[in-house]
Amino acid sequence: MNKLDAFEMNTQIYYLAIMQAICRYYRYPSIELLVTLVSE
Repeated sequence: MNKLDAFEMNTQIYYLAIMQAICRYYRYPSIELLVTLVSE
């Protein structure tokens, strides 16, 4: 694993954590939020 792979993995985890926090804050089911983000 090189530095770029590690950075990409950390970025994905970071975005997942943000989405979870948003879902918790607005009390959305995470799947609904994902579908909304993808469909836009």
